[in-house]
Amino acid sequence: MFRLMTFTVLLVSHATFTFAQEARLKTRWQAAAEATAVQPAPAQAAQEPPESAAAQIKTTADLANGQVIALPASPNLPGAAPCSSGPATGESNGYDADRGPYIETTHADGSVRREFRSGIEITAPDGSKTWYPVGYAMSNSQPPTPPELPSDPAKGLRWLQMHNDALQRIIATYLGNDQASIDRYAAREQRDAGDDLFKLITYRTEIAAFYASRKQ
Repeated sequence: MFRLMTFTVLLVSHATFTFAQEARLKTRWQAAAEATAVQPAPAQAAQEPPESAAAQIKTTADLANGQVIALPASPNLPGAAPCSSGPATGESNGYDADRGPYIETTHADGSVRREFRSGIEITAPDGSKTWYPVGYAMSNSQPPTPPELPSDPAKGLRWLQMHNDALQRIIATYLGNDQASIDRYAAREQRDAGDDLFKLITYRTEIAAFYASRKQ
């Protein structure tokens, strides 16, 4: 019995020693592995690609054939023309030597509104003027070639001349038969249309249509 107990104690002591020895070896192996392991390099901040030469230009630019072409900045244009705060007290037609036909509206607050084909001019009560250009979205097409003028009045030449004269009288009526306005219009017409009968008919039709499109 005594021998059996002694053998048991020895067996337990041996197992305990073996387990402790294995634990120490395992710990030493893990430390050695960690010491020799390759540590990952620290992460570097991502670098942005260098800014291109075109992007460094602060003005509006475009690229053509590998070259940078600087474009002019867009003009600073005013917005839509404001409506007058006062009621209209009068309206008349006129013709400006530079901007062409206009409709002038006078308001009770002393402001004057001139509407041209190319924009609107507002004159404030203090006399200051502001120009509001009209915006366009245009598409072009080749205009048709007009027929040759007949040399014989009986074949249509006289009718075209009468039609052209009638348009001139309509425009003079819209201008209130004011001779100064008529003279300014005639000078501009001669510069823009000359003596070509078809061009004169087209020019006068556009001017008369502008006046007719406004409520009188």
